[in-house]
Amino acid sequence: MEPFFCFFLVVMVRSKSSLTKEEIEAFWRSRQKAMEEHLKDAAAQKLAHHQQAESVSNEHAHFFMG
Repeated sequence: MEPFFCFFLVVMVRSKSSLTKEEIEAFWRSRQKAMEEHLKDAAAQKLAHHQQAESVSNEHAHFFMG
């Protein structure tokens, strides 16, 4: 289960009433942080994959060129 969803469930069980403005803001801050971390990780993986593919391509070119 994703952390932001767990946080939401804990808040709902704890309060058994409407969320306060502070609780809602804390929920969205945690959600935004999780999304930013996910995007940063995805970008790093994409860069690593691109660099690996480029390296393999260069090795193949070197092999065929001589």
